[in-house]
Amino acid sequence: MLEQAIVRALRIEAQPLTTPGDLDLLMELVRDANLVLLGEASHGTREFYRIRAEITRRLIVAAPAQRPHRRAGPAHRLFRARPVQPAQIDERRRRRGSHYFHADLAHQFDAVIHIDRSSAVKPLEYSAHWTAEKEVPETFPFGV
Repeated sequence: MLEQAIVRALRIEAQPLTTPGDLDLLMELVRDANLVLLGEASHGTREFYRIRAEITRRLIVAAPAQRPHRRAGPAHRLFRARPVQPAQIDERRRRRGSHYFHADLAHQFDAVIHIDRSSAVKPLEYSAHWTAEKEVPETFPFGV
């Protein structure tokens, strides 16, 4: 009963955000907020990443202009007080390390299509030896 009431309220109050222009009302609602949380109801979709990027861009652009007093805070002073140290990047180490990070394919590409053009290997179940035995050997790890 409570769940149905929540769903009904959401259907009445929810506003679709399909174009960047739809974000004007949202930006007006969060104008004075100190913290804005972005949910992930449609995580992994191209639309989600587009709209999240636009919301984030608008929030970042709006924040310094609307809150100049924040620059006087302790976090800002600590950040500005740190001396800048020159750094040298080891290109080989950077390249080696980058292969181990999680790849978010839905964010990076519209589609990922695997095309297997190999014809050099026949599946085991079609080989003459296994056809005669009438039993395909189990392959690791799934028995496929």
